[in-house]
Amino acid sequence: MATVRLVNGRGRFAPYALGTCLLGLGATMVVFTGYAAALGEPVEGFLATAAIAGGLGLPLLRLGRVTSEPGRREALLAVLLIWSVVPAIGAVPFVVTGGMSPLNALFESMSAFTTTGATVLSDFGAFTSSLFMWRAAAQWIGGIGIIVIFVSLFPRLAIAGRQLFFTEAPGPTEERLTPKLRHTATTLLTVYGGLTVACALAYWAAGMTLTQA
Repeated sequence: MATVRLVNGRGRFAPYALGTCLLGLGATMVVFTGYAAALGEPVEGFLATAAIAGGLGLPLLRLGRVTSEPGRREALLAVLLIWSVVPAIGAVPFVVTGGMSPLNALFESMSAFTTTGATVLSDFGAFTSSLFMWRAAAQWIGGIGIIVIFVSLFPRLAIAGRQLFFTEAPGPTEERLTPKLRHTATTLLTVYGGLTVACALAYWAAGMTLTQA
């Protein structure tokens, strides 16, 4: 029976993984909508992104299955879809709020999520504070890795998430990284988040505004 369940579950993990990430993106956009509103800045870009991400993520989540154990091909497909679709939807605020062309917005978003560091911006004053904060947040997410965040936030994916983690890891992966991947991901996030807060406080103490820091 275990074999039957495994076979029937094939092809269901990639939609679940992508749908979960899109819903996470939508929730993040809701937070940024509130942040922009508190600053008195335009919220349309964040609202549009939340609607698109949520509208696509919910059906994919229902189509997928959390208990599916993906094969190597499906794990690769899930990684490809996540790193392609999430930055594409994440570019919407740059178009709606920032007034960028779709191509430039996609470049900016992809550069942020992949932590490339390149930018097409020439007039940094054209961006609102909330839009700059979203760009920084996308870089933060890209720096820690969407896959690691995915595994740490959804502990039920401890087994299937291992496949995705191996896909992201360079070099030979014959042995498991750790018997407790969730613990590894949580520890990594804790260190990463702690360093982020520490650096931000140091910049603030050095004279930057809290937003800039």
